[in-house]
Amino acid sequence: MNQHPRLRTLTPTSIFHMPVPEVVEIAPHGDVLLLCGEQVEEAKITCFRVSSHIMSYGSPVFKTLLGLTFREGTALASSSTVEIPLPEDHPALMVVLCNIFHMRNDNVLKLDAISLKGLAQLCDKYDCALVASLAVERYILAALPSAKVDTLADYLDVAVTLHCMDAVNRVAVALVHQATNPIADFIAGPISATLSLTCAKIDKQIRGARRRISVHIETLVEEQLKCRAGFHGCETGCNVGKSRVFGLLTQLVSIKLWGTKSTSMTLEAMLQSMENIKLHDPDDLKACSMRAGYCAMYTAPLKLEAYNGAICTLASHLRRTIEAKRFSELGGVP
Repeated sequence: MNQHPRLRTLTPTSIFHMPVPEVVEIAPHGDVLLLCGEQVEEAKITCFRVSSHIMSYGSPVFKTLLGLTFREGTALASSSTVEIPLPEDHPALMVVLCNIFHMRNDNVLKLDAISLKGLAQLCDKYDCALVASLAVERYILAALPSAKVDTLADYLDVAVTLHCMDAVNRVAVALVHQATNPIADFIAGPISATLSLTCAKIDKQIRGARRRISVHIETLVEEQLKCRAGFHGCETGCNVGKSRVFGLLTQLVSIKLWGTKSTSMTLEAMLQSMENIKLHDPDDLKACSMRAGYCAMYTAPLKLEAYNGAICTLASHLRRTIEAKRFSELGGVP
């Protein structure tokens, strides 16, 4: 996706600590003055001059407020301007929202996750998610490559609130690859029913992928254990199977695909280990003195090298499955 130059050069900014001018001319010839910040701690009351037409087009709440059924709308009809007090709204958030409404995107900084969450809540309050969603989605997608799990969880919250479908799907993929704990654990504050369902689906996808890997690895181990029982050996005391099982487990543990350490690995790390896997028979593997033609040592399907291709293929399949996931509860393709 093409990015505006500001998105490429600016680092994410927390707007709550940035100074806001006491008077902000969003629309120099606007007919509405929004007075924000009276009840916001450590915020100065700030006046925003905006256009009633633009605010009404973008927000059903402002459309109703500026209609003839409300005092503000009646006052506007009989005068050139009207003041609307919004004491609970943070000026630093309102200036972003008003700039987006008035297509002044060059005046909107690249926001950090906390600022985006505040903006999403403001959009929810004024029922204007559709107006802000495209701009917010661009910020989220631009920040994805460097985002950690806790930040990704905040982005997911914002994307679900503003119904940013592409961002929801892309953030979900990143969380599947990086998260090792339930997604909801990383989200501060109340969680909506839709966000809760989305988190549950991401968690389910992580568990499913990990189980696929675990089952595949266990199948390989069980196959080698059968050889130890004499199924592929000319005598039940054959040590080839035992050596291969030990070699297989040792190599899997070293790349954290087996044992307790695998539970602390991200799915992305596990997939990379699978894609780069190079299992091989133990260097000290030796045939017994009988050297039978059907010796387990020479049974090709049981050589550890034979497992590399299937493990690599499974990793590719899991990546495609993760990338293809969509969230029907947000209007996507199930």
